[in-house]
Amino acid sequence: MTHVLETPRLLLRQWNMNDVDAAFKIYGDPAVMHHIGKGVSDPTIDVTRQKIARIMNHYVRYGFGLWAMVDTSNHEIVGTCGLKRLDGGLHVELGYHIRQDRWGMGYATEGARACVQFGFETLGLHRIVAVTNPNHQASIHVLEKTGLRSIGYGYFYRTQVNVFEILAHEYLRDTPVKTRRTA
Repeated sequence: MTHVLETPRLLLRQWNMNDVDAAFKIYGDPAVMHHIGKGVSDPTIDVTRQKIARIMNHYVRYGFGLWAMVDTSNHEIVGTCGLKRLDGGLHVELGYHIRQDRWGMGYATEGARACVQFGFETLGLHRIVAVTNPNHQASIHVLEKTGLRSIGYGYFYRTQVNVFEILAHEYLRDTPVKTRRTA
């Protein structure tokens, strides 16, 4: 099942193998990956190709996953954002990674809000979680602006992380971002 979301500035669509070069600009950048997991960037484009294949398999298995975030003004992939299984487990996690030259432009928040809306309104989830490095203030700020709240610390992806969550009834109290599903 293919899902595509559109926000005022972004198109969120499935990754494909033609996107590997754009994905490597994200996953191969040590600055982008510094606060993610163990902080290791993809050393080669082949490693990124394998990552994209895993993301594509997640779409097939669960019907959702991390999507390429495309800036509608110039059609460039500026990051990735979506929902996936937290560390391969049962919880559904909000995740995002933004190209370094696009940090501070609000893309993470805009994409995250659209994904939370999709999770609750389309997938019918009751809870969405997110994890971040406890020292990654920019990511914490994105999660808070998206409506998630810290619930403590946990151990996922082989590292200690700050765990955030939002429940469906909490989301419904707020005004959602305007998105359009086009698939």
